[in-house]
Amino acid sequence: MKNTTVDIDNKLASVAKTSLEKLKYDYDLMLDYSIKRGIPLPKQLILDNSKLNNDELVSNYNDLTNSILPTTVESITYINNYMFSNSAVKKWYQIPIYSKSLFISILALLAVIAISLSPDVNNENLSKGLLASSGKTLFYNLSFICSSSLLGVMFYSMKSMNEKIKSYTLTQVHVLELNSVILVGVISGFLISEVFSSIVTSGFKDSVVITKMTLSILGGFSSDAIFSILQGLVNKIKALLTPSL
Repeated sequence: MKNTTVDIDNKLASVAKTSLEKLKYDYDLMLDYSIKRGIPLPKQLILDNSKLNNDELVSNYNDLTNSILPTTVESITYINNYMFSNSAVKKWYQIPIYSKSLFISILALLAVIAISLSPDVNNENLSKGLLASSGKTLFYNLSFICSSSLLGVMFYSMKSMNEKIKSYTLTQVHVLELNSVILVGVISGFLISEVFSSIVTSGFKDSVVITKMTLSILGGFSSDAIFSILQGLVNKIKALLTPSL
């Protein structure tokens, strides 16, 4: 039992030492970022953390964390390591999320151009919808709608990514969620152009012409819009089916 207690104490001491070193490293990282970006520092902040005790270090760490918001240690580390690393000159195709986004964006643009060249893709066929078309015509039109949705969601993703890089808020989480954002955007553009097109177009004046391509791009760009529509419909159905008390 005594040996077990000693082992646990040694492990806890090792963890505490590692955490303290990590805290000091992150402290220096945020301090270096603040100085390079010209961010005003708190007056009570101590630049040299080597002689700070635990309470002073944590207090200064919290002050520094608040001063760089919305940037975080995670985003600074990710951007420095994968985009602005000093170890080598990185080009755009060496940055995974950038190369992937650019490739998909160009692919979506080329797909929209190529599919639109087909004589089966026109306003008349697009306005018929799913149930009024079939065969090759339906395939080309659905491909055109999905490609337009993909173009819209990639436009949103690239714009959002650029803003996150400028503000130093891009993290590994945003990179991992890119695939789901693309899929949700394509589904959103498809639904808003094929299922809710009449609802959306009814809100515009007759002088404003809204095509299926416009709706699919808007749906891909803002998937939150289709989610709000669906959530509103679900809430109304629940209100109708739920008996009032």
